[in-house]
This record gives sequence, C-alpha cells and structure tokens, in this order.
Amino acid sequence: MIDHFNLPVSDLARSRAFYAAVLACLDSRPLGRDGDAEGFGSDTWGFGIVYTTAPIAPLHVGFRASSRAAVDAFFRAALEQGAVSNGDPGLRPDYDPDYYAAYVLDPDGHRIEAVCRQPEARLHILRIDSVTVDAAHPTGLARFWAAALPGYAVRVYDATETARLAALGLTPETDPVVMVDGPGPTLCFQRMPGQTAGRNRWHVDLRGGTVPDEVARLQRLGATVREVRDGWTTLLDPEGNPFCVIEPA
Repeated sequence: MIDHFNLPVSDLARSRAFYAAVLACLDSRPLGRDGDAEGFGSDTWGFGIVYTTAPIAPLHVGFRASSRAAVDAFFRAALEQGAVSNGDPGLRPDYDPDYYAAYVLDPDGHRIEAVCRQPEARLHILRIDSVTVDAAHPTGLARFWAAALPGYAVRVYDATETARLAALGLTPETDPVVMVDGPGPTLCFQRMPGQTAGRNRWHVDLRGGTVPDEVARLQRLGATVREVRDGWTTLLDPEGNPFCVIEPA
C-alpha cells in the first residue's frame, strides 16, 4: 500500500495554489515545504507536488471523497482554478454501480480525479422530521390534531418553559408556537393570522444526512435553493413549494 506520493510539476507556486483549493474540498490542507516539494494531507503528508525541470509525462491520480457533494465541490473548485474538465461529476457504473467521480486536468496536464464509492442509500436516508403549520390559534389547532392522530399529544410545558413564556407576557394558552409530539413527525403550530400570500400553510422539514449532501442530491432531482441558514437550508420543489433540510440531530 502506498504511504505517500509526489507529483512532478513545472511551477510549484501555481500548482500549490491549485491543489490547496481543490484538496480543501476533500479535507486536506498544505502541510509545508521540503526543499522543492510541498505536502498535503489532513494530518500527515500523503500527497505532494515536487518541482522539476524535466519533461513531465501526465499521470492519473485519484483522491477519495467522503461524499458526492465533496466530489461536486472539488470539480467546481478545480474549474475556478483554471483546470480543464476531463469528465463531469456523475456515476460511472462501468467501474462500479456506486462509483461517483469527476475528472480534471491540472496545470501540467495530470488527470486528477475525486471519487466517492459510498452507495446513495448510505449517504442519504431522509425522513420527515417535522411539519410546520400556520395557524390563527395555535393552541386550539394543536389540540385538534393531538386528538385526531393516535399516539400524539401536545408537548408538556415544564416549569422552565412556563417561566420563559411568562417573561414574554405569554402563557401556554397564548403561546405562538405549540408543539405536538407522537410516533411520527413532530407537528409545529405557529401563529400566522389569516391567509399569507405566497406562503404555504403547511411546511415540511426533512432530516437525514448532512445538509450539503442532501441539498446537492435534491438539486439534482430538480429542487432549487431559496435560503441558506446556519443549520438548515430552505429549498423549493419543482412546483415552488418550500421545504427545509435540517442538520442531523
């Protein structure tokens, strides 16, 4: 098994900038120089570039990616650094059913690859985490659905939550956000009086893999990103209905 590998390059500074950008997408970073060589890795020197004045015969180097989203990010970063595409991100079923890879030519013509071999099912196991419902009277609507759905109940207000509401001049009866828990997705009833233009009254939150991986997969299926926040991303389905992907618990 190879412990480390150095790739010959004709311009050390140019290649250092290129590999620093693309390998950052694969959880690697510059680790310093040793003479005319520059090393990269997460903790130890696993890949390096070394300056040479000799003619360079292009080589093929493949880097392992932790996710398909990382492969996509690697490809975008490489093109931004001036690389030439030698194969867009996608599955290569001739190699393996789960072989997801992208290829570029680096500044010296080396064929550089990022590949993720994990099956899609292991990468993305989305489930509905919660459903948010706009309501004129959250408490009353929450009680209705708690009674209507077997196994569901309005979330109990403990002393801490009751005190938090009191500090806001509210009580459990006037709480603008009421949660209902049960065997399936959590239901969240939030005060939103009247019909809200341009907004669905039901809103689904999805939880599964990491947000970047899930968002990339859903975009390939036709979703578009509407808003990116810390911990979640709001998307629109192909007909414009909003939903959120949230970080794993």
